[in-house]
Amino acid sequence: GSLAWGLLSLAVIALDRDTPRAEQLARRAIALDPRQPAGPLSLSNAFLFAGRLDEALEEMRRAWEADTLSAASASVYLWTLKVTERADVYALVLPRTRGAFDAGEYRAFEGLLRLARGDAAGALEGLTWQFYGGQLASVRARALLAQGRPEAARSMVDSMVAYADRSFYNAYGIAETYGEIGDADRAFAWLDRAIE
Repeated sequence: GSLAWGLLSLAVIALDRDTPRAEQLARRAIALDPRQPAGPLSLSNAFLFAGRLDEALEEMRRAWEADTLSAASASVYLWTLKVTERADVYALVLPRTRGAFDAGEYRAFEGLLRLARGDAAGALEGLTWQFYGGQLASVRARALLAQGRPEAARSMVDSMVAYADRSFYNAYGIAETYGEIGDADRAFAWLDRAIE
């Protein structure tokens, strides 16, 4: 119930400064409400922040298998597989997530796999900088750079910045994209903005 949600909120807050505390809070929330999919997601994040990648993946797998039609669980599981560079498992899981996503979202996650396999052109078919508030923009920049198109990557990040000046946009996505194109000064400036 509401107490479990409160504990999960505290776990998110604790992630940056006290991952053992975040893990403890997530475990308490799971004990109170074992069917709440946000519990394993939160516990998985605590494991990720602590560098316990195998445990993070196992929690994410459990969260997703508890509700395979949940776009939230599917996307976080796929992202965790991507971050931990488990392309082998990602390739097996991706087709099973099709029912959780609309066609555009599925193409974007398919783009991640294509890039991991060295198919930059195929990756670009599904990856847009707008997807998930910019979370995949840096991956699109990587695909553009792999094709030898640095000017297109720079133009993309300029579009992201212009959009951010008019509306909310994921500052971390912009920072990560500047990092991909090798502009460290702007990457750190946008990280500062993300923290603010």
